[in-house]
Amino acid sequence: ARAVEAPTFGREHDLPVESIRKLKNSIWGVCLHETSEIFPFVATLMGLRLSGEHLDKIRDVEGETLEKLIINSIRKLLIKSSQTIPLMFILEDMHWADTSTIEFTESLMSLVESHRICFINIFRPGYTETSDRFLKTVNKLYPKNYSQISLLPLNRSHNEQLIANLIDKKNLSFSIREQILDKASGNPFFTEEIIRSIIDVEAAMLKNGVLKANSKINELDIPQTINDVIMARIDRLDEKTKNLVTIASVIGRSFFYRILIDIIHQETDEDIYENLLFLKETQLIFERNR
Repeated sequence: ARAVEAPTFGREHDLPVESIRKLKNSIWGVCLHETSEIFPFVATLMGLRLSGEHLDKIRDVEGETLEKLIINSIRKLLIKSSQTIPLMFILEDMHWADTSTIEFTESLMSLVESHRICFINIFRPGYTETSDRFLKTVNKLYPKNYSQISLLPLNRSHNEQLIANLIDKKNLSFSIREQILDKASGNPFFTEEIIRSIIDVEAAMLKNGVLKANSKINELDIPQTINDVIMARIDRLDEKTKNLVTIASVIGRSFFYRILIDIIHQETDEDIYENLLFLKETQLIFERNR
């Protein structure tokens, strides 16, 4: 087996000219002499500002024509890449995608039929415009190239084991444990959020590496839904940290540190970093990369 490092298209602190240079060099490494035809449309998809001959390529192209040229350029780039090494794309939270993203992803699915390309699409079912639409399309067009893996809720025994892994059940009253089991309904994320909520209100403390409940846990009121649990955790934050979470959520489910800094002017970088560190430690946010 041979490890191959993926090309670096750019980092969040790169200047625009540097991002353009990196993207162009990466495409050249794959497409060689077709780079001048492919680069302007990939750069447009990424929101990079073009100039000179590259700008001329897209200057008078708009609407559906531009969309088709962008899709064709991405397809060429993926096909050329797959001739060098097999490609795997993991697309998370597709149930939150907008219509154009779903259409764009559907347009790439035919590549799996004749190229070394695999898509792993992760989503929750029951979203008519995204998840359900995507399932219907791939089932209809690519039944031989498609496999569906459905994750079922944990059974009661497994959910009890999850609770035991998270908190010392010797100090967990029977009624509280039953409430967690009943309200979580086999959803491991819900179970974990309830336990984190217990930690937030100091109804459980870490002792010798083991999380142990105390008498406060008997006063705990466990919310009915995941949303209620998370909102209750956010409501317990101090005002500055709560404001930071609110602004970050407006940016999106994923947000860049640089953009957050640009929006929040009244606080220092150090204050923001400390608050983000606290949110990370309490697992209200997760750091993907720097």
